[in-house]
Amino acid sequence: MLFRDDSLLMFEWVRSVGLENSLNYARENNSWLSLSDWVKYSLPDGLWCASYILLMASIWSKKKFLIRFFWTISLPCVAVITELLQLFGIMIGTYDTFDLICYIIPILIYIGYEYIKR
Repeated sequence: MLFRDDSLLMFEWVRSVGLENSLNYARENNSWLSLSDWVKYSLPDGLWCASYILLMASIWSKKKFLIRFFWTISLPCVAVITELLQLFGIMIGTYDTFDLICYIIPILIYIGYEYIKR
């Protein structure tokens, strides 16, 4: 939130709960820090994907492999598909190769983990 454009919907939520001044203070005190665009825009997607995979893998850890695998990678695969649909102009949005990479890496790590574990 420190480095994103304040026109995003999440900033409306910040304003509605009265935290706009606190956020602006934090943004001003961190203005010296410069991050590359992929860190600001794509890395959060990859971290979201990885956290979802970890959560689902832990929730479904006692279930059979196929059930656990389905629920763990279903939403990240939807993210990959929607990014590809944006690439081909089938879905509204802006395609970003870094977003796609950040979605795919946690999926591949999870698949590798499951393969090694078995």
